[in-house]
Amino acid sequence: MRAPLLLMLLALGSALRSPQPPEARTKLCGHHLVRTLVRVCGGPRWSPEATQPVETRDRELLQWLEQRHLLHALVADSDPGLDPQLPHQASQRQRRSAATNSVHRCCLTGCTQQDLLGLCPH
Repeated sequence: MRAPLLLMLLALGSALRSPQPPEARTKLCGHHLVRTLVRVCGGPRWSPEATQPVETRDRELLQWLEQRHLLHALVADSDPGLDPQLPHQASQRQRRSAATNSVHRCCLTGCTQQDLLGLCPH
């Protein structure tokens, strides 16, 4: 009776100590990204018109994402540390672009489940 219990405790202890692998990054672009976002964010139930064709819902989500990232860019523009009048204008513009465009980053380098959840509208 003690041997199986001891083995179970050892197995549990080693499972708790084993490091978790980093979350996988998946490259998603265009309609693949939109469809994955709809799945991750909870489906079309947050859409105002659930009866719309899929293409229309995809287009609306893309428009929403573009507006959201436009707002992030405006906030970055108001940051004095990112003022285009300062030296190294090109590097600042590149840094601002990389920091505010999660959709492009998801397409180029991939994104995790957590990254996708951060793009959900709710």
